[in-house]
Amino acid sequence: MTRRGASYTLWVAIALGIAPAVVTGHISPFSMFDERFGLEVESLMFLPPELCLVVFVVGIAACVVLRRFVLMPLLLPWLALVFFPPEKLTEPFPSAWDAQERLYENEKLARESAELPDLDSLRSRIGDIDHTDTGLFRFERAELLSELDQLSERSGAWDTNVSQRAAKIAVQITALRLKIAQANSHLSMIDKSLRDLAIVSRFSLGLANKVLGEKLRQGRNKVIRHRNALETTRRALRVELTSIQTARSDTEQALTQLRDLDARISTYLWASDAYRAWQISMTYKLLCLAVLVALLWVFPMGSTVYLSLLGVSLFAAVFYSEGALGYRLWLIVQFLMLCFALRIARLLVRENFPLLRRQSGSFLLQTCRKTLVFYLPFLTLLALGLAASWQVDRWVDNQLYSLKFMADSDPKANRRQNIDRAISAYFDDQEEAAFRMLDDLDARAKSSPKAVAAAMMSFYEQEVPKILPDVEPEMAPPGCSGFLPWVFQTASCAETSVKEPLNEAYAEKREAQRQSLDRATQGYAELATSGAGNLVDVAREDLSATFHDMETAIKKQLSVIYAVVDIYSWVSWFVLILVVIKSLMYIFARVFFGAKVDGERVIQFEPQSEPGQSGGVREVSDRLDLTQDMGELIYVSKRYDFANAPPDEVTPQAQKAFFSRFLRGAWHMNRVWTDARVGGAAPYRRLPADERIVVWTLKPGDAVIFSWRQFVGMSERIGLRTRYSWQLASLIFGRMFYVVAFVPSDAVGDGTLLLSARGSDGTDGEESPSNSPDQLLAWQTTTRFGMHANLSFRNVYRSGVQIRALNKDLAVMHSNVQRQRSGAARFLTCFLLPV
Repeated sequence: MTRRGASYTLWVAIALGIAPAVVTGHISPFSMFDERFGLEVESLMFLPPELCLVVFVVGIAACVVLRRFVLMPLLLPWLALVFFPPEKLTEPFPSAWDAQERLYENEKLARESAELPDLDSLRSRIGDIDHTDTGLFRFERAELLSELDQLSERSGAWDTNVSQRAAKIAVQITALRLKIAQANSHLSMIDKSLRDLAIVSRFSLGLANKVLGEKLRQGRNKVIRHRNALETTRRALRVELTSIQTARSDTEQALTQLRDLDARISTYLWASDAYRAWQISMTYKLLCLAVLVALLWVFPMGSTVYLSLLGVSLFAAVFYSEGALGYRLWLIVQFLMLCFALRIARLLVRENFPLLRRQSGSFLLQTCRKTLVFYLPFLTLLALGLAASWQVDRWVDNQLYSLKFMADSDPKANRRQNIDRAISAYFDDQEEAAFRMLDDLDARAKSSPKAVAAAMMSFYEQEVPKILPDVEPEMAPPGCSGFLPWVFQTASCAETSVKEPLNEAYAEKREAQRQSLDRATQGYAELATSGAGNLVDVAREDLSATFHDMETAIKKQLSVIYAVVDIYSWVSWFVLILVVIKSLMYIFARVFFGAKVDGERVIQFEPQSEPGQSGGVREVSDRLDLTQDMGELIYVSKRYDFANAPPDEVTPQAQKAFFSRFLRGAWHMNRVWTDARVGGAAPYRRLPADERIVVWTLKPGDAVIFSWRQFVGMSERIGLRTRYSWQLASLIFGRMFYVVAFVPSDAVGDGTLLLSARGSDGTDGEESPSNSPDQLLAWQTTTRFGMHANLSFRNVYRSGVQIRALNKDLAVMHSNVQRQRSGAARFLTCFLLPV
């Protein structure tokens, strides 16, 4: 491998080290502020630590051999992957909302637990808390210990035997839960095998192994019976725990406070661990951002290094991670937006700083003042647009908090948190009402499986509405079908797009839970016969699980809606920021170049004090002959036919300027050999009266900017590249993507570029006239232009500019029939984009 190849491979290895951060969205600087509400990348499979260590060691060795010591720190993400799994390195820091939810869940578990917390264990866990100020909670360790001592004195010692029995039952319940989970996992695998077998049978015309299918179904029934037996035992143990809890003789208030303290200590431990994990993940995040900045500083976004990182990340997001597919793909899009923003920032500094540095401070200050004056209409539109978005946001809040189930919400809190709390409160109320219904049954009914099952199903049918509008009438979608309503009834259609999925998710989950509850009640008779547990306690668990599943389903559907809203918000803000930057730079460029033209303020794509004019340009108006002095081989656009040249389609330089060539139909071309003869004549083309062909001869080192719209052909010595530019000159020309034809400086001969034109100026080496940039056919990258424009509000916004090549620099104009671009008014519609 050559030294250059080894260096390129090293860069690819450096880039792939940040793939886990890309896949999980951890590399985004805004990921820590994003409350995902259930949407996340649940797991990610990456290279094993041993292989990561090999990559790190080989990379360090390559840096030493290539004497690229500055690249060594960029390999640190690989070292981090040696010691920590990707999930640990990319774990987001919990929000305050997550912390409150964790505290609530811990308190609920502590209150429901039959086992009293051990005092020595609590003291040990307090000592295990490393961070007492995590940003989520702040406390003093001495105060916790003092509170624990007071509660221990008040509660006294409880029955050791009962506590040991409760601890033993808790261990047994935990083991049974694991076995039940394993049984469910086996059921999932068997169901998948049955589905695969059904697919094979469908395509094999029924010739698939039916015996195998029967055995799989028999095995499935055995697993179900085993799981049900385990569940029956777990319920019985749970009932025994409940009976032990009622037999406690300790002070109820002290024990309640002790359980709350246990919940707080558990939450503080969780917050401390989360803070420690966040410190690790932030270190990895900074390392990955440093690698990304280095990559984008050295390589363009179309380079093999960057595309390798993007391809591996996309492949891993689709096939080697778990979570909502749409969310995983959105994280990749987020990464692209981040790269695009970093690349733009680099181009803004690199391409404009040298020009601005040569100007005097007083001139730049005067230019900025004029720019701000001309930009006032845009600032006004921007302020009005943001005010309108704020009003829409307020309208959404008013509509939301007018709903009955949101009556107890705090409008000052986060909207999504309020919705989450309201949904939890609604299903908690449903659960309490169901428990009261069970408690109100008489003793005879409580011992009858049919009575308990009938009461449960009756309560479910009556108290759990079939459709969401029966819960909250305002949740009925207003209706929107077709495209026209989106134009004339945008608010109603937007409301429908939110409410319809929620209604569908609610109705679907309600029916699924009704069927699940009905199946659960069918096993009550067997449970009562075996005497394994109290029917009412079992019914409580089933109802609680039913309401929890419905609550989770509604919140999951809301998380999808939140994700759609967030994606739109991200994209719209990104576009708005780009438009603001571009429009501001456009007006600044008009003021900057509109001043008196001198050697320090000229429009030039590639700065060079004395542009070379080594090439030549000529115009052909009657007949174009492809001769050997143009090159041995000419690639011709498929839109043009040449006599004595049968079509021979090829794709020269297929990776160069791919998108622009593909869109303009110039990716495939016809190959023409100039020394070929058909009937004793050279290849030629007769030109219509209104058509001209500009023949541009490029010397080694020359580079010419052109458009595929006017492309006719090029010789084999011509190279292609795309240039994406954010310099002020690009904004004057009205575009940012340019195609450059060039001849390498070490080439052995000239190159030829053929362009179509409707009349042309500047082909004779004389000064070109002043004209619109839209009339430019082609120009050298080193050509210097002066700008001519009227600086008034009306002309800045309504009129374009004219440019003229200076000092006989090469620039060819032609008669473009397209309408001349307007001024800054072209950006007005973009400011109306809602965010």
